[in-house]
Amino acid sequence: MTAGNNDTVASKAHCDRQYYLTKNTQLYWTLQNTWTYPYAQTYVNRLLQEAPAVKGPLNKQLAVITNIALNGSSYHAAEELALSLGMHLILLSGKKLSKLKQVEEALLREARQRGVANNTNYLKPTVYKIQYDDNSLSSVMQAAQDVMEIANNGSKDGKFQYNGQIPVLIHNPSGVTVAYETTKEGIEINVARNFVAPHLLTEQLLPCLKKAATDTFKPRIVQVSSVGHCQGTDFDPERFLDMPEEGGAPDGTLQQTLVNEDGDNTHVAVKVYVENEELDGPVVMYYRSRMAVIADGIALAREEPSLAPVSVYPGSVSSSSKKSLGIAETIYQTGFSVFQLSPRQAARATLRAVLDPIFNDGSVSHMRGAYLHCDGNAWTVADPTVEDPVTGAPYILDDYATKVRECVKRLLSERIQPTADGPETTHGDATKSQEDKGESDEKAGTEKTSDETSEEPPKDLLSGDDDDTKPALEESQVVPSENDSEKQGEE
Repeated sequence: MTAGNNDTVASKAHCDRQYYLTKNTQLYWTLQNTWTYPYAQTYVNRLLQEAPAVKGPLNKQLAVITNIALNGSSYHAAEELALSLGMHLILLSGKKLSKLKQVEEALLREARQRGVANNTNYLKPTVYKIQYDDNSLSSVMQAAQDVMEIANNGSKDGKFQYNGQIPVLIHNPSGVTVAYETTKEGIEINVARNFVAPHLLTEQLLPCLKKAATDTFKPRIVQVSSVGHCQGTDFDPERFLDMPEEGGAPDGTLQQTLVNEDGDNTHVAVKVYVENEELDGPVVMYYRSRMAVIADGIALAREEPSLAPVSVYPGSVSSSSKKSLGIAETIYQTGFSVFQLSPRQAARATLRAVLDPIFNDGSVSHMRGAYLHCDGNAWTVADPTVEDPVTGAPYILDDYATKVRECVKRLLSERIQPTADGPETTHGDATKSQEDKGESDEKAGTEKTSDETSEEPPKDLLSGDDDDTKPALEESQVVPSENDSEKQGEE
């Protein structure tokens, strides 16, 4: 046991009972204890006291973090990695780079405050900022190239060299896109952004991740998932391969409807989500993506034993969004706010996944590809409900994980084709996207994103940052921090 976390996995009976209650009540806050969970800094300080050797492989090394949100748990995880572990951050975001600049400035303020509080000098955090649009596979591949450029060649001023190594990769989800939409590659947007994009980024960065492995350290690939994966267990990998525009959802999840877009007598056939009795269609699509990333991590752990993929659930988190949440969401946030975790508390599972030395021990088989609850302890993953065509019964989890990983790899091999100028993405013949209707590639559905923040019912999944704009890629995507390695006093 390290920093209060168990080295065992919660029993299947216990987890299944909690999943049942979650699906039937949507009261996610009942699965956590706001009164006892430590803040991120407190947790890391305790872990470093108990296992000081943890810092060695990470100090002045790279942590790649996607979709970071200043007011979310993803920020507090990044804050501890930068300030307590001395890691250099590569932040990827599809939003304006000014958002990442705000994150960098917040890190600098916190570094100063900690220096004053401890009466010590402080080191300005090293931050690189890269444009990353998880709505576009070509953007994901470009971002991966930019990350590898930093890993292989170091900082532009030559002060830092990383020897081609990336010891930490953290995927935070993009949240939910409400209106039905596909990417230009013809993939349902919620599954594309929250499963396919992080899978592709991981695959592209595997050489740098594996290069960081040693006999005593396994590089971490952390997928911020959700306990809501228990409501996405019907994600069908083979149907996803055959009909990516429906995101692996069961038949009947989407339906055709006629829409009068121009106010004349012309109607256009479009697909819409069919709402079920409990949750809106797009939110369930998000939960399917959470099931898929957990399964992908389980298979990757077997495929690459030198790496440590871990999925985590940050918890039901209090929202600081200024957006209108709607009546149901407002009631949930107001009525149950006392039970919600703060973002500082919700970073715990991510930090354990990155730092706990148990994940370096390949002999602890039950922690390989683990799924961590918001208290940092491992839970049994919900059983897939999709039928295995070989047995005629629902998949067992390991076979399901293998099939999920196999199908997403096959899909990407079909949608990404090499050219003389590098890889390009293609649109499947059977798919329909916004551009098929003559619309701009940049036209988005009603999108409200959050940090992994919410990981709870629709209320927080549909809330988040005030600026949802995703600009076109700029000519220069890699933007190192202006304060890349500037020192204040001695380290």
